[in-house]
Amino acid sequence: PTTTPTTTPTTTPTTTPTTAKASFSFKFNLDKSLPEDWTIEFKKIMNTLQDILPINPNINNYVRNSVMEIYSWSSAVANPFTEKPNMSGASISGDSPTNRWMVLEINRDEFKNDNSHRYSVIVHEYFHVYQIALSKNSMSPKWLVEGGAKVLEEIFVEQYYGKSNLEGDLKFQKLWSDDVFANPSLFEKYETSSSGDMQRGWMDMNYAGSAYMVLTLVKELQKDNVPEQKALEMVFRDFWVEKSTQRDWKLAFEKVFKMSVETFYARLGKFSRTDIDSILPSKPLKIQEIFITK
Repeated sequence: PTTTPTTTPTTTPTTTPTTAKASFSFKFNLDKSLPEDWTIEFKKIMNTLQDILPINPNINNYVRNSVMEIYSWSSAVANPFTEKPNMSGASISGDSPTNRWMVLEINRDEFKNDNSHRYSVIVHEYFHVYQIALSKNSMSPKWLVEGGAKVLEEIFVEQYYGKSNLEGDLKFQKLWSDDVFANPSLFEKYETSSSGDMQRGWMDMNYAGSAYMVLTLVKELQKDNVPEQKALEMVFRDFWVEKSTQRDWKLAFEKVFKMSVETFYARLGKFSRTDIDSILPSKPLKIQEIFITK
């Protein structure tokens, strides 16, 4: 729950263009509750992401006046932005199909514990903007939407900060359900892979189950002689480009990955939790090697 503050917050608005040719930009609204070093890193991360993963101009159809507002604050205080009183957590939110904004409420404990999630969450939500733009807001299935964002954010913080939560999340058994292997179609929708479905365990906390599925797809592509960087590029970019032209995500999947969804699910069913080490991304991997400018 959020409450309305009794004082007016001090924020730092900044507008940053994504490319010289595009009119789209982000506007940063950063509350004073955020540590200064986090604010500095936030701006560095955003600059890096915009250089390597520029947002397609399609995004202008889903924001107002070609600007996406980013609202960020520490959970040590209540949501300080009175113009958006119901914000909390981290998300791409909106009040219409043509007006979206980014929410980054950073858990105060992550500053105390030096948790890499305080940085990786920036990458995760930025990547959703990237997906929305490339796919023309055709965001499905859930496991590719969230699993892709989870894997990318962890590759990023491993590269730039020397740490990530990916391996730990995958190996924490209670975070995700064995339905990944037995009933993977459940992970196609949010409502059927709810993190709170206790009958099936925690299903997909921290999107660990979805990340496992994405990494397994990458591994299967490698078995078909696709290099790791190219396989990740197919998951992170090529699928979403194709998705913009296909009403059925399964048709886009088959065209990009050269296998049907049913074939992939059958292959996925042969994996188990003991395969985690074998599907993790290569440690020296850099996002610049994945998103090669075209």
